[in-house]
Amino acid sequence: MKIRVSAPLAILAALLVVHAHAVPAPQEFSEQQEDGGSRTWTAMKDFFRPVKNWFVDDLPEKTPGDLYNDAKETAQDVGTWAKNDETVQGLVSALRPVHVWLKETGNTLKDKSFSDMYGDVKDSVSRLDEKIGSWLEKNVLN
Repeated sequence: MKIRVSAPLAILAALLVVHAHAVPAPQEFSEQQEDGGSRTWTAMKDFFRPVKNWFVDDLPEKTPGDLYNDAKETAQDVGTWAKNDETVQGLVSALRPVHVWLKETGNTLKDKSFSDMYGDVKDSVSRLDEKIGSWLEKNVLN
């Protein structure tokens, strides 16, 4: 399976990978809490610190080519990881029927006008209304 990744998505993946490797260990986190303050605020700052540091320290020195190469490498790493991860592959397999359905639906709808689509939805809702109303009249109201 070939995975296509857009540049913004690849950059986001790179940031998440950087974050995953830079999050403090649990004991470091609890030591940081001893000096008081909001635990939630401290946790949020610790969570986003690697991203903030990347934007402040690394990004200003990078060229667009560097960003592209970093994103490409990270996307390849994520792709390799996803290919080898049993959970991800299980999710991909579970979503394959949805992907096929969306593709088939897209192919069916690509040549339909919005008026035709509206008419189809209106007819479906009307039929559903008729069925529900009939069932309620027959089973609940009588």
